[in-house]
Amino acid sequence: MELIIKNFILFFIITFYSLSSIAGEATIGYSKSSEKYFKVTKSSTDTEEGEYLLTPSLKKVTNFTEDPKDLRFRKSERNKRTPKRLFFGIKASPTILEYKESIKALNQSLNQRFITLGFNMHYALEPGVWSLGLSGFHNSIALGGQQPSTLRFLGLNLRLGYILPVSTEVWNFSIHGGIYRLSTQSTGTKIGFTQVNGPQLYPLVQYKINKNWSSYSYFKYSPVSTQFSLATFTSYELAGGLGLMNKISPETALGWTIDVSRLSISLPLINYTSITNTFSSGLQYTF
Repeated sequence: MELIIKNFILFFIITFYSLSSIAGEATIGYSKSSEKYFKVTKSSTDTEEGEYLLTPSLKKVTNFTEDPKDLRFRKSERNKRTPKRLFFGIKASPTILEYKESIKALNQSLNQRFITLGFNMHYALEPGVWSLGLSGFHNSIALGGQQPSTLRFLGLNLRLGYILPVSTEVWNFSIHGGIYRLSTQSTGTKIGFTQVNGPQLYPLVQYKINKNWSSYSYFKYSPVSTQFSLATFTSYELAGGLGLMNKISPETALGWTIDVSRLSISLPLINYTSITNTFSSGLQYTF
């Protein structure tokens, strides 16, 4: 009994020392031959990535055959790390907004500065093929002091995306379509519109610069309508933008974005027209 305890302690000390001497994350398991093993999943300058027998010599196993007598590593599906499907993003952008409207004989215009806050959610329905996206923005913080009237915009986008087969590991091409809703909130002088809605087309191109850096650009076209009329080509929103993203961890990224848009609404029945031009540039954090 005493000999068994001594051997156990000796084996424990040797095993602990051997594992601690290898840099990397280890996974403990069993083979079909019931021999213990561990796997080095992060390589280092001292030890190569691979599967090792849990013995003092830590001999690397290199010969995996279908012979049941041989030790082999079979990673089960439940132990595989499932790729992350759901991503969230938050965004803050200084925004320049120019608004002009004409209703009957009354003409009004505004030039405003805001901090626009936004969010986005991306879910991979089928990784590498289909995705679902939801995003929104609001001109939340007015800049430039007190003004006689302000006009804030609240926008929501719901899109279904498809990654084109021509995409590669470096270039990613996708096409998105969905629904767009935009409303305004005014203070002071009554100005703006209640809301507009419409379908949207949203092509997106992404380019992987290197392991940590990537860029993207997009274009958006949405014919819009109000409660008074159907969507026509005379009322629309055109938008575009680009961004540069830096991966700061496997699942988080920090980026810089530029967005421009032009919204044109024409309602002949009530003699209403408006043009809204916006420019924004800010920071985005994805997690």
